[in-house]
Amino acid sequence: MAHKLFIFLSLVSFTLASGIRADVIIANKDVVSGHLSREFLRSVFTLRSTHWDDSSAIQVFVMPDNHPLHRSFVKKHLCMLPYQLRMIWERSTYSGLGRAPALVESREEMLLMIRTTRGAIGYIDSIGMPLPEGIKVIEVD
Repeated sequence: MAHKLFIFLSLVSFTLASGIRADVIIANKDVVSGHLSREFLRSVFTLRSTHWDDSSAIQVFVMPDNHPLHRSFVKKHLCMLPYQLRMIWERSTYSGLGRAPALVESREEMLLMIRTTRGAIGYIDSIGMPLPEGIKVIEVD
């Protein structure tokens, strides 16, 4: 029995250490759409789209560039690397055309900010589901 437990814990540790994460796109409950195209999602996170379909402002929340979940999200959903996304944000910010997304340091802070900010969008890992009230999952087509 102890041997099986050791193997199980080893596999879990390997999976977590290897950075394999199932990231989930989340939004404030007031965001009208529950489905987004991959193109629109990329447009939101590259600051080209600033308003939802109902004309409410989009507020983007992200984790630091070096966070494993951020790297996973950017590669999987935006098909780019974190430094490329950072360059887009800096160009937009320095040119006065936009402002960089709000930075959060943890899953708990991400959930709090998404829940309390109208028009907010962000991402989390799927560990600890279900989500608290006031947050919904956004499906990406």
